[in-house]
Amino acid sequence: MNFTKDQIFFTADLHLGHKNIIKYCPKSRAKFRQVEEMNETIISNWNNTITDNDVVFVIGDFAWNNSTAINSLERMKGTKVLITGNHDNRLNNEALSHFEVVKDYIEFTADDQYIVMFHYPLYTWNRGHYGSWCLHGHSHGNTEKFTKNKIIDVGVDTNNLTPYSYFDIERILNDTI
Repeated sequence: MNFTKDQIFFTADLHLGHKNIIKYCPKSRAKFRQVEEMNETIISNWNNTITDNDVVFVIGDFAWNNSTAINSLERMKGTKVLITGNHDNRLNNEALSHFEVVKDYIEFTADDQYIVMFHYPLYTWNRGHYGSWCLHGHSHGNTEKFTKNKIIDVGVDTNNLTPYSYFDIERILNDTI
């Protein structure tokens, strides 16, 4: 995989097909009466943001069941990479085959920016003292904003149910220092 910064996106905690997530995340999802409406909004936001030439790093908790995962992934644009979360163990091989890569943890460099991705927020991470970013999910926007480190919850609940671009993350993390 070789993508430029303008082709890189991040998200987490979509919880497609998870009916109870609507009540667990009332700030971002209370407007939905049905899980199908939530799913369609998330997929629409994704496809309005992502092109077929982009890569999206999904940092855990993509979907609640295999049929929802497969149906959604077949409709969503871009190359998809899954960093597994605590709910992704529900997904079978057929669902997971729609991702280009499936790993528990990923580190990579976009030009000169080192990035660490793990579903759970980390207190410390590789190259953190050199300015590397730590991107996570799991907390649905319920963690305090870190001001001394370059760590961010990239879950859909923190960004109007939409993936973040590389440049969104860069701007946010540069503003925290």
